[in-house]
Amino acid sequence: MNTVPAPSPVNQIIRLRTIQFAVVSIIPIVAFSTSAWPTNSFIASMMTLVGQLLLAVCILGRLWSILYSGGRKNRELVMEGPYSVSRNPLYLFSTIGASAIGLILHSFILAASFGVACGVILSITSRREATYLETKFGAPYQDYARRVPAFWPDFRLYRERKEAVFNPAVLRKTFLHALYFLLVIPLMEIKQFLVQSGIIPSFFHLL
Repeated sequence: MNTVPAPSPVNQIIRLRTIQFAVVSIIPIVAFSTSAWPTNSFIASMMTLVGQLLLAVCILGRLWSILYSGGRKNRELVMEGPYSVSRNPLYLFSTIGASAIGLILHSFILAASFGVACGVILSITSRREATYLETKFGAPYQDYARRVPAFWPDFRLYRERKEAVFNPAVLRKTFLHALYFLLVIPLMEIKQFLVQSGIIPSFFHLL
């Protein structure tokens, strides 16, 4: 008698490679452009402030999510904490972080482009993960998917455990990954200095 093979988790390497390719692709655009908004203008200052706030939301949100899912993902159905209001909080906060980077670069175009690109990539991944989770957990996941939105959170659904066990190694890895988001701030300062010094050219302005 033929047995049905157990479902396999989604291969995250494809997602990571796609994001890495996207990042490498936009480096020349960012490097050889300047913002249409003067650095000391009110709009640029507000973009920096909002971008940094959203970046903080991204980092703290990812750490919050990992506290609940780290070491448990794909082994059991995580439905507490951030996962009680969104089925993909890690992806949601990552998308917020991508848009934040565009704002810190003082470009509404980059903020929208980064957010949309990241959202599309992670949305495709989340749909594949949903298929895997539905196959593995069946009715409990189907009920969870009916109640909880895929991305945008519904805070009315929030619930949490009295006690939560987390994986220190996974939390540490997530924190180190968060440093990649923070790197954009000093890199932005270095890039502005190089452009103003005439060391690297600027071929166009971005709104």
